[in-house]
Amino acid sequence: MKYLVKYQNNFYSHYLFLKNFYKILQKGVPITNLLNSKILQMEIDFDEWPSQHTESNKYMRKFDFSLYEVRTKYRNCFPEERFKDQLSNIEDHTKIDSAKIFKLSYKLILIPCFGQHFREDIITKKFVHVRSDIPLMAILSESEELSIFKADIIKDYI
Repeated sequence: MKYLVKYQNNFYSHYLFLKNFYKILQKGVPITNLLNSKILQMEIDFDEWPSQHTESNKYMRKFDFSLYEVRTKYRNCFPEERFKDQLSNIEDHTKIDSAKIFKLSYKLILIPCFGQHFREDIITKKFVHVRSDIPLMAILSESEELSIFKADIIKDYI
């Protein structure tokens, strides 16, 4: 796990933990470095997602789609009118107060997908939730590694 965190520190490696994350936790293997890495979260930076906005608050939304659909699902995650890409529709950018424009960043936290099972419906071609049989918070609460609760990904999840 140390090797993965050091040399393969990106969300593509999260697939290695989909089926064995809970076993690793139950065996008492230290996971704080994994939780603080980029393996269990995906930075979203697509042209289809606005990069600047007048909204400065932090928002958390669920993402019920495949990771392969993330590029086109901004409006599904943020359907409200206030999240519309305001800056791309303004013709005269000199009228905008630059102090009220904020840089946006998006992260997809991948840890909730552990313990979930999905299958593709052959008729609708959409992924259907089959079961979620392993409660993440129950397993985390049994861990003796208290530093896992200081990890930002767990604080955001809670």
